[in-house]
Amino acid sequence: MDGISVDSLSLVQRLALLSIATAVADGEAPVDSRDVREQSGRLLDAVETEVVGTPNERDVMRALSALGSEPYIDEQQTDQSPAGKGRPTYTLTVDVTAVFDVLAEDEQLAAAVERGRP
Repeated sequence: MDGISVDSLSLVQRLALLSIATAVADGEAPVDSRDVREQSGRLLDAVETEVVGTPNERDVMRALSALGSEPYIDEQQTDQSPAGKGRPTYTLTVDVTAVFDVLAEDEQLAAAVERGRP
């Protein structure tokens, strides 16, 4: 649908994508990895699968790195941190409704999509 394919994405990657879409829908995008991790944790309660734990920072960073190469995500470097490292932010390049619709078709994420959708 609309060039968005989530079949090859891991659960953490799909959850990160849903978190970005939620931020876009709420007018809070672009978001950084900390915001994505926090939102992923909130949405995780609604995921329909056996989950061992909340995705940690490393899991989310790997997911965002993989999503950064997808054509429907825009990753941009923002201001540098005190340590001199850039902090990327993420937003969608496609219609947020299309992302919600694609992710809602995923049985594991359907309830989380309803929680994240405005």
